[in-house]
Formats: sequence, structure tokens, C-alpha cells
Amino acid sequence: MLILGNAVTVGALEQQLTATNGRHGSTIDGNRQNSTGEPALKSDSVISISLTAMSTEGIDLQWDDLQAEKYELYRDERLIKTISDCQCRDVVGRTMGKQYRYQVRGLVNGEWTQLSEALTIVYNPFSDVEEETVSFAYIAWAYNNGIVNGMSGYNNIFSPQGNCERMNFCIMLWKMVGKPSPGKKTPFKDLKGLSTNNVKAITWCYNQKIVAGYTKTQFKPHNNITRAQLAIMIWKFAGKPSVEGMTCPYTDIEVTTSFTANNRKAVIWCYNKGLIDSITGDKFEPDLKGTRALLTEMLYGYDEWFSDPYGQRQEIAVNSATPGIKMIGGRRIETEEAIYLDYCCSGIEFNADCRRKLVFNLTVSENCMFKIYIDEQLYQNGDSDYFTVEQGGGKLIVFVEEGLHNIRLVKVSHYRMALAELDSIVINGDILLPAPTEKEPFIEYIGDSLVCGWGVVGLHNGEYLSCDGTLAYPYLVSKALNADYAIFDMSGQGAYYGNPSIQDCYLKSSYRRGDEEYDFPRQADAVVINIGTNDYTYNTGEENFHAALANIIAMVRQKHGDNVKILIVYNMKNDGYSSVLVSFAQQQGISILKCARSTNT
Repeated sequence: MLILGNAVTVGALEQQLTATNGRHGSTIDGNRQNSTGEPALKSDSVISISLTAMSTEGIDLQWDDLQAEKYELYRDERLIKTISDCQCRDVVGRTMGKQYRYQVRGLVNGEWTQLSEALTIVYNPFSDVEEETVSFAYIAWAYNNGIVNGMSGYNNIFSPQGNCERMNFCIMLWKMVGKPSPGKKTPFKDLKGLSTNNVKAITWCYNQKIVAGYTKTQFKPHNNITRAQLAIMIWKFAGKPSVEGMTCPYTDIEVTTSFTANNRKAVIWCYNKGLIDSITGDKFEPDLKGTRALLTEMLYGYDEWFSDPYGQRQEIAVNSATPGIKMIGGRRIETEEAIYLDYCCSGIEFNADCRRKLVFNLTVSENCMFKIYIDEQLYQNGDSDYFTVEQGGGKLIVFVEEGLHNIRLVKVSHYRMALAELDSIVINGDILLPAPTEKEPFIEYIGDSLVCGWGVVGLHNGEYLSCDGTLAYPYLVSKALNADYAIFDMSGQGAYYGNPSIQDCYLKSSYRRGDEEYDFPRQADAVVINIGTNDYTYNTGEENFHAALANIIAMVRQKHGDNVKILIVYNMKNDGYSSVLVSFAQQQGISILKCARSTNT
């Protein structure tokens, strides 16, 4: 049953809940303007808004058709879509347990009308995990941290009471600690047919002496794990800590030929750390099978102990008022809610006194890639240089040794691929003051896909993995000069060509977010301009290109001063309008550089 005003947890696919809403009680301001600037909605109509499906693809909603000219769907009082249909899919961040509040407005007979009260939904990708159960919070934690997914072939099924296999334990533990390099190969011959990640996880656990084989060559990955085995594996992972002075109420963990002294120590330690509980009364039941839900509970408890042994964990909201954080690259766009990382190679840098786990919480409009640097060294995400946040949002997790660190988060995807917002940082320690100092010179780069590294990763086939701005010349030149930079990248667009073009967007903070003008808080010492490739490719004409180029140069001088150094670079992809660029540079007294390029570009 759905009770208005309360959160409802729903399963994944094919669950239907309908809310019939009253006439009043909306939390949306009746005087608020809609996206077209017309009067806000009235509260004199009644419809129902309902959930039709929920999955990893998003939340599907529909509402009664009032034959409106168009509808507006609001999530958490924020307009997200204007559509003509009475149903839509909202792609949200896949954060299990997060609440979303939806309302619908419609343009009926020329008047905007509020059509529903709020329908509150709790995102839950699993149809067999109920919010009321004790295990919901632990499973949600594991899911949100990328440790668990659904059952193989059934993404909407978690099977919380299903048996946990030895392989399951290894992969969950390996993911929890950041998918480290597995190390030397194991002697096991029965790992054939397992996924690459499963083999890496088993190999890492074996090399860490967390698991062993049944024989020298047999691991038996599909064997079920008992409660006692879960306890001793977690205890080994913790480094076999002492249990001296600890007590335990269980009467069935005495040492026997099959239950060793180490088994007993492991259970005592797990009990005292709150990682495991009895089955009934004073009975631990060591030989009962360990369930998937129990493993998430134990890993959660271990992570709480491991990540925050001194009680210093804090979540820091990242916004325009957050001290100690330096914006790098892109455009400095900060709000009271978040810091926008829209443009290529935009990010943050800060110094911290921290330990163990560090988490970045992000919202992204489409799939988006990031790199993280710890003390100038690229952090490896397993075997990859990259962290990928899928459409909607997610979190990036890294592990650091205790001490002082310089930390940089860099968005490597280009502007037109995805918009990103850094919402908060979870840190065991403190961000230090002052923020890292600004470097000189400060260089702005203006251009198309050549400034954001489109095609430098993999095949240039339109996939988002084809872009990495840290491998393009603006980032590399700035790094070599130890300079601060800002990259204004408009992949696929030209000075004149585009919808919109570079000249249309240069003065805007982020045209995909609206028409707000950018305030250019820091004037550049130099501006490097790389345009013409797309104008030439799409044959805009030399006259149009020349006029657009002159307009961009005028805007640059308006914002950075008449004395700003300007360099035009060309010939990277094609000759383009080289004659126009050369003659314009000579007339304006602007430096120009012809780049060498290979014959296969």
C-alpha cells in the first residue's frame, strides 16, 4: 500500500504502485515559474501518478492522460523533463535506498495546472530485498559501493538468503578494497571457466593468505561457505588481530578436531567488532551455511571498523563555500549545492590529513570518466587508469595510507559527452587549509575535439571511452609548464559551425545548463585557440569563418584584457582555413603556430 507523504520501497521490474492524489498539499510553490516562464500551476485538478517499473535503466512513471498540450515532470521540486506524452523514464543515480519525490504539471487549455501531489519512491533495484528487513541497509551499502550486483542473469534478484560460495566471498572482498592487482598466479587448476575478475579476486585473496585451497591444485570456487569460514576469512583479512581480553557468549565454539583455535579466535573477534551475531540465544551455529546477506553485513561491519578506527569519518558537502578546495581546469562553476565539473579536465585539488578510504560522490548526466591522482601519482582502479560513473551518478572510492596527501580528481570526458557535479567527499580525516596555491601562468585553451583528446583512447568509433583530455596537448603543455589551465572544449563544433557554435557559447558558464553568463573570475595570461577543423569540414565558408574568428578574439580580449597573449594553432587534423587563419593573425598581430601532423591523422 502506498501512503502519501511516506517513502515507499519498491522492487525492480513489473511492480505496479498507483497513488491517487488529493487536490491540495503540494510542496511546490504556487507562484513559481515553469521552464517557459509562464505562470505556475494551479491545484484544481486531480490525477494519479504511478510507478510502472524500476530497474538499473531508471524509474518508469506514467500518469492519467488529460490531453494536455505538454507535461512537466518534477523530481525533488526540480524540473527534469518537458514532454508531450504521459509517461517517461527518469534515469537517476543508482543509489539503493535513495528517495525521489515526483510531481506532474500540465498545460491544459492554455493554463498550467498542478496535476498531482508528490509520489515518493525509494530506489531499490532488487525485487527480493524489502526495506523493512535488517539486511536492506547492508545490501544497499554493498550495492552502492560496487561490491555486489544481482544474481548472474537476473540483475533484479539478489537472493539475500542464498548460499554464499567461496568465489562470491573473494570477489566481494576484492571489490571492497578497490580491486588491487592480484599478484602471482595461483596453483589452482579448477578456475577455468570463471570470469577474469573472479580469477583475479581469488588470486588476490590467495596471495594475501585470506583463503587456501582444499588441495594444492583445487580451490573449489563453487563450494558454499559456512558461518565459521566467513568469520575466519574476515579475521585473516584483518591481520589476525589479538582477542586477548575479549569475551563471547557462544557455547558452541569450543576447540575440536574440526573447529580450530584460530576458528574460535575469529568468531570471538568478529563478535566483539559487531560483525556477526548468534542464530538463537547463545548458539553461533558455526556449520550453518553463510548467506549472501550475512556476507554483506560482515563486510559492512568490517568496513566501518577498518575505514574509521578512530571515529574521524566525515562527509563534507562540496560547494562554493567549502574551504581548502582548489578548482582546476574547465570553468570555475560553484553553487550552494555542488561544484560543477562540466568541461574537459576540470576537477578539484586539495591537501588532506587522512587515512584508508576516501569517497567522491558525483552526479552525472551521461556516462563519464575520471582519473584520480594521489601525491602526483595516477591511482589505479584495478587494472584501469579510469573510474567510470554511469548515467545518473555514483561514487569513486580510493584507499590511501595514513598521512598527508595531495589529492586531485580530474574529469577526462569532454563537455558535450557529460555534465558532472561533485556533491560531497567522505574522508577519514580533514581537508587542510589553505587550498593549494594558484600557479602561473594561467592558460586558457579554446577549441574542438582536439583540445579534449577525442579518439586518443581506443578506436575513434563514437564510444565515450575514446576520449581522455589528460592525453591531449592542453593538459600536457600545462603540466610541462607547471601552469594552471582552463579548457573550453566544444567537440564537433566550429567557430561558426555548430548548434550551438563556439562563438555562441564562449561567454556562457555552461550552455547545456542555461544562458547564465560566465564571470571569468581569473584573467588568463595567455589564450591558445585551436579552431577551423569543423568549419572547414562542414564548409561554412571563409567569410563566415573569418567573422566568427574575429568575434571570438574580441570576446577573449574583452574578458582577459587587451594585453592577453593569444596563440592560434592549426594544421592538427586538416589544413582547414589555414589561409584565413594566417592572414587574420598577421592583421591582428597575433602569434600563430602550424603544427606538424602525421599522414594517418
